[in-house]
Amino acid sequence: MQIKRLITIFVIALVALLPNLGVNAANYNDFQTDDDLIVGSDVNLIIKSGSTAESVTFDTGDLSITVGDGSYIRIESPDRRTLTPSDDFSSAIFHCPASGNSYLIITGSASETGTVSPSTTVCGRLAGDTGGGGGGGGAPAPSVITPTNASISIAAGASENLGQEAQLTLNATNATQMLVSNNADFSGASWESYSASKTWTLSSGLGKKTVYVKYRSSTGHDSSVVSDEIMLLPAKAVENITATAGVKIGLSDNLVSVDVPANAVTMNSELAITPTASYVAPSAGKKVVSSRVYNMEMKAGETTLTSFDKDLTLTFKYTDADLSGLLASTLAVYYWDETSYAWVKVGGTVDTANKTVTAKVNHFTTFALLADTDTSAPAVGGDLVKLKCTASNQDICSAVYYLGANGKRYVFPNSKVYFTWYEDFSGVKTVSASELASYIIGGNVNYKPGVKMVKIDTDPKVYAVGKNGALRWVKTEAAAVALYGSDWNKKIDDIPDAFFFNYTIGAEVAGTSDFDVSAQKSAAMTINVDKGL
Repeated sequence: MQIKRLITIFVIALVALLPNLGVNAANYNDFQTDDDLIVGSDVNLIIKSGSTAESVTFDTGDLSITVGDGSYIRIESPDRRTLTPSDDFSSAIFHCPASGNSYLIITGSASETGTVSPSTTVCGRLAGDTGGGGGGGGAPAPSVITPTNASISIAAGASENLGQEAQLTLNATNATQMLVSNNADFSGASWESYSASKTWTLSSGLGKKTVYVKYRSSTGHDSSVVSDEIMLLPAKAVENITATAGVKIGLSDNLVSVDVPANAVTMNSELAITPTASYVAPSAGKKVVSSRVYNMEMKAGETTLTSFDKDLTLTFKYTDADLSGLLASTLAVYYWDETSYAWVKVGGTVDTANKTVTAKVNHFTTFALLADTDTSAPAVGGDLVKLKCTASNQDICSAVYYLGANGKRYVFPNSKVYFTWYEDFSGVKTVSASELASYIIGGNVNYKPGVKMVKIDTDPKVYAVGKNGALRWVKTEAAAVALYGSDWNKKIDDIPDAFFFNYTIGAEVAGTSDFDVSAQKSAAMTINVDKGL
């Protein structure tokens, strides 16, 4: 009896060590392991950490495995046995490398149940493997497939997304799985079957968002991490209006709202507010609060209503953070005038206690809250800076630089380039010699896209300027007239040959379908955006 009791205690102690010593028989549902799991007795096998399956059952012989969509399981044999999968698995690949463990990779795209049988002998050379050189013939080289050409695009490459739900375009050659996350460390993410597209929820909170992805091949090898960025804005707000009742509509973040009084329109209509971070920058010395503007539109059926019988009230909200580097006393509502291609002041009433600005309008277009820059505040990305003039630096203190979001300063080659971006020098901040020196030169500023055409002295071709200095040859005079009007030849600047290296050559322009001047201007709202800083 005493001997039996000792044996029983020994068996209990042995079972407690099974994860390390090897498990002879077990059944797991919703299988997932964060550590290597040793199974089997006569033939030891290792189920590698990170493996997932719907179920795993094993005894002293075969393994029975059920995989599902997104499953990935890697089984290794330290004894280098041949691991034979049944035909039930649509994706199962065995590898017998030159050294180290032999292994089997199973990935699932649907629910499949099959078995894995280890041989009693050491595996040999696989078809397609290459042997080592010299001596008595080398062992087979490991079979390695790594995903290549990995990429991701959010919202088809758009610069902004309205609301958290976005469509991802995904691509990688030789990928069978993918890991997608809003976090660079992929915390909380799970491997799933590879797909060329995916509906994705961006992380909460407005502003710039990044989505990361890496891909895995059928051999369990991963690609490098790739990512894409996008600006997250509030979702578009839409409201139906009964003419006799009126309505108040606002965005989800409450930063802007519109109050439409009763009988402001003569027919039932639909009002929409669409936020965007793509806009033409105001003149020097002014900035758009919160870096957002709002396109407001009212339609009755297919008819766009441009004026109203009663004034509508716009209300903008702001925060203290929104006014960083701006003068609160200059807050005002502005609208975008397509005819003059400029921001026009509406004005408004500022309520500093509630941090709101209200204004009356009787037409719809794009509206924004603007304020003057505080030239006494420390310089930040997007500011214009110059050296403080002294008696000893008069020859250099007039140069104005653009301070990029990357902390570098960018040079305006001449005043012609400067005035494609700014109307005057009212917003330039004066800094000390030591502060200016702390911003290393990042390069030159290019002509603002869509404003002027250019040519160089040694080349007769005339070019339109696109984003980030892409020169687009305007092939004919007819194309130039269509793009820039009958006085197109007065909108050409010469670029010295020495500055030509700042630009690249893009696709040719045969007409307006190849180059939209207004879209080019709007897409490059600031030098930061134009350079992709």
